[in-house]
Amino acid sequence: MNLATPITADMTVETTLRLYPHTAQVFVAHSTACIGCWISGFHSIADVAALYHIELDDFLDELRIVVGKGQANANVNSLGD
Repeated sequence: MNLATPITADMTVETTLRLYPHTAQVFVAHSTACIGCWISGFHSIADVAALYHIELDDFLDELRIVVGKGQANANVNSLGD
């Protein structure tokens, strides 16, 4: 996971999912059609929020929380290495 790349409103859906695949659950929870969408390389997180009437700041927070949980799990899993 690349923690040097924060999720921002202008990040594309494709980039978000490539860097942080576990964020897919947030898109699904909001009933978006983003997963597998052919224009995900063009739509930003802000575009998705506007299109699906999701409060942008809340959406970003949810995505960032999931990324943080994923990093925490990765840290725990690496303790046995």
